[in-house]
Amino acid sequence: CSKGEAYFVHSKCAVDRKVWDGIELDGVPEEDDLIDDGEPFKRIADGIILHPFHSHNLRLKIIKAYDEYNYCRGCALPIYEGQFYSCMEMECKFILHQSCASAPRMKRHPLHPYPLTLKVAIKGPDNAEGIFK
Repeated sequence: CSKGEAYFVHSKCAVDRKVWDGIELDGVPEEDDLIDDGEPFKRIADGIILHPFHSHNLRLKIIKAYDEYNYCRGCALPIYEGQFYSCMEMECKFILHQSCASAPRMKRHPLHPYPLTLKVAIKGPDNAEGIFK
């Protein structure tokens, strides 16, 4: 109840099979405790990260001119302006919006009963579908 911290229930109602499955959960962590709220990437240096969805280091950059070939490998949307992370390897074209790189690995949504997990779905180096599935 959102009105207070205490609530009361009849003991017979609390252990009714329609309400309780009989599994004792004392000492089992709550689902919210299992969600990792840590940083979604490893910070290497100022403006340089190692993201779990890519094997090379990524450098934070600011785009000043639109390039039709610059699209985020996370959401597959173009990068028109603003900050993004770009792979530091010369031949690699992997880039992520700063917001996509910072997206949490797990998230709760009010319309879904369970935590949602960010999954990797890369088919190849030129995958235009994005990695957030």
